[in-house]
Amino acid sequence: MSQPLKSWDLRQAQTADQYIANSGVVRERIRDVYGIDAPVVPPPVGLTIDGEVQPIEGVEAGFVLTIARNRGYKRVGAVVEAFRHAPSRRLMVIGDESPGQPAAPPNVTFLGRVSDAQLRWLYTRASALVSASKEDFGLTPIEANQFGTPAVTIRAGGFLETVREGVNGVYFDDLEPSSLLTSLDQAERLPRDCVAASAARHQPDVFLRQLSPFL
Repeated sequence: MSQPLKSWDLRQAQTADQYIANSGVVRERIRDVYGIDAPVVPPPVGLTIDGEVQPIEGVEAGFVLTIARNRGYKRVGAVVEAFRHAPSRRLMVIGDESPGQPAAPPNVTFLGRVSDAQLRWLYTRASALVSASKEDFGLTPIEANQFGTPAVTIRAGGFLETVREGVNGVYFDDLEPSSLLTSLDQAERLPRDCVAASAARHQPDVFLRQLSPFL
């Protein structure tokens, strides 16, 4: 950003009535760039447990789920590679294979795009959700938690606020297959009813209650 544009941006930032950050990560970014201390109001889940459920033919329960969005920082390739070292496990990937990536092993299936109804079905039948991305907040673990599915995430970014280790998920510290797979084993032993209960703090009614003082 050029200096004149940066100066204009800083001036305009001061004209807002209120800044609200969706996570501590974003709050720090606002503070660093604009010198503004913004309160944090975590967003609600976008997918609720109530709604249509549509099975996906040929997919049996007990798989691990991850979500790809064809952007490098999502690090789906690292998750796929971990499952190359665990041929007895199955990984279902929501999204498509990225061009130029090594061919996935036979225990990894790319599902392409899925509907909300299909996503509910997947969350209910997955043994865990894995994410190696660095997110500002990270809603997908909370979506999975609603259905009792624990999250296995990189120890970074917004996941530090949404994943409570040993309650609704387990962290891994690097992209080595052994690190991810060890955390996955631990997460799958978490009680699914406790995992589901942890998602209550991210429901739409809680969000509206937290947001209302700023409206």
